[in-house]
Amino acid sequence: VAGRVVGDVRSFNQQALVNISWAFARVSRSDPMLFDAVARALAANPAALNEQAAANAAWAFAKAEFAPADLFDALAAVVAKKGLSFNEQSIANTAWAFATVSRDDPEVFEMLSAATRAKIWGFRAQAISNTAWAFAKVASADDALFDTLSKAAVASSLHGFS
Repeated sequence: VAGRVVGDVRSFNQQALVNISWAFARVSRSDPMLFDAVARALAANPAALNEQAAANAAWAFAKAEFAPADLFDALAAVVAKKGLSFNEQSIANTAWAFATVSRDDPEVFEMLSAATRAKIWGFRAQAISNTAWAFAKVASADDALFDTLSKAAVASSLHGFS
């Protein structure tokens, strides 16, 4: 699969490229040539990424420990434009990914903070935890977000959060 993608990356649409990178990252399969080819293709056309694809791409590349600046710049632009329409899991995964690769993009984290505060009551316990970790990792001083996360964590603890 990797050889075919690298050899003919232009024949794959953005969603297929995200799915391939996600699958390789999910099984901890490192293929620098594949991730490089996919990163270049995704960065060249970030407007084609929907919210889920952007979040999955961010997660996959962070998990694979392959974080080219041009790709994360492109993903940051998607978050800045579409972040409020991210679902709860996409918010948490994107925050985790940017923090994991040490990308403290203020516009990204401001948008993810606003999205989190708007949708917090739909977050599962793991998403609350991952989002709190991500904002702490980038040393965010977003008191309103941490207050919201704290209230959600307390409410979750009453319903089996561990």
